[in-house]
Amino acid sequence: MRMKMRRKKRKYKGRRAMLGIAAVAMLLLGILFVQGIRLQARAAQYTRRAKELERQIDEEEMRTEEIEEMRRYMQTDRYVEEVARDKLGLVYPDEVIFKPEE
Repeated sequence: MRMKMRRKKRKYKGRRAMLGIAAVAMLLLGILFVQGIRLQARAAQYTRRAKELERQIDEEEMRTEEIEEMRRYMQTDRYVEEVARDKLGLVYPDEVIFKPEE
């Protein structure tokens, strides 16, 4: 009779140990799953941020190109002539300007 009781206790202890190990394994899998979801969300956020930064870089490159084009234009005689006419009111000696009456 004692042998049967010992076998049952051993069997019960073995099942309890297996359930404990299974519970710990499930807990670890759950933690890994949650961390995986968090990492995926963070990766998606970084991807969106990288795309936004790429867009900003493209805009700044276009702006730099426009500024460089304006700088080259400002070094031409045509620009100097426009500024002299518009801001200073200068005209060529043989040129006649007609202004509308107010």
